[in-house]
Amino acid sequence: EAHLALGRLYLDTDRARRAAPHIGRALQLKPDFADGHLFAGNLLLKLNEPARALAEYEEYLDLV
Repeated sequence: EAHLALGRLYLDTDRARRAAPHIGRALQLKPDFADGHLFAGNLLLKLNEPARALAEYEEYLDLV
């Protein structure tokens, strides 16, 4: 959860590239972490990767 919290902080302060490794690490440590997939989707949208974002949102919905 600490990696996700740090990633969210970077994402919320418009530093998406700095958020990416932390959100990615959160999902490596816990692939079934629904919130991690939600924020990965948000991150991917900011990085202009809508197809990958959609996959993350679908995974989020499967987990909640």
